[in-house]
Amino acid sequence: MKRTPRIKPALLIASAAAATVLVGSIGGATMALWHDDESFTSQIQTGKVAFAVGAPGATLAKSATASGQTLNFTFGKAEAATLLSSKAVAIPIQVDSLSQGNKGMRYSVASPTFGPDSLFGAAKTELVRVDTAADCKLAPRPQLPSPLPSGYYTRTPVSSDYSAATTPTSEFWCLTATLDKLPGAGTYTNKATVTATPDKGTGTVTASDQWWANVTSVADASKEPDHTIGFTFETFRPGK
Repeated sequence: MKRTPRIKPALLIASAAAATVLVGSIGGATMALWHDDESFTSQIQTGKVAFAVGAPGATLAKSATASGQTLNFTFGKAEAATLLSSKAVAIPIQVDSLSQGNKGMRYSVASPTFGPDSLFGAAKTELVRVDTAADCKLAPRPQLPSPLPSGYYTRTPVSSDYSAATTPTSEFWCLTATLDKLPGAGTYTNKATVTATPDKGTGTVTASDQWWANVTSVADASKEPDHTIGFTFETFRPGK
């Protein structure tokens, strides 16, 4: 008599593509255990956003975290006093940008305008981007970046490539102002001539007088209004 061999429980182990499969047949039921050793790194899509503007230093004067905000760099009487005494001043400005995840950051800035009655309004001014705060000086002058048709300069300090950076990207700007002469300063002259006819006799009598004065300046730095330079930033997604 031919005997049929008894089938004993068997285990099958296979490994493929970094995965281990354990299959068994016990009591007519099939069981499988999967173990996947494959690893991957996920990228967060959002993260911290920080934008700051101020005089170069450890802590900048103004900061914001919401896209679309404008931060104003403010200057006035103190800088006008230097301009009045030295006929020139260079004002450094630091801009810090940080955007984590897959959000890029860009900002725009416009050259400031000044009223005609201010010291800065009487000066020749330029707003330029420099590599470091130490490069903010009157000479040699850095090249003025090309403005957009709107008159705004646009910078993109942070790309939309994934980033987990915790240290902001710092950029520097420099406002220079120079006075050819102090407002109201100069030499003023005047000449007056009077012609008269005597009561008796013929002819005329002419007399003239002339005066001159040197005026040093009528400007007052303590009356200089506050001026602002606005920096507007926004975040953007890849491809935008």
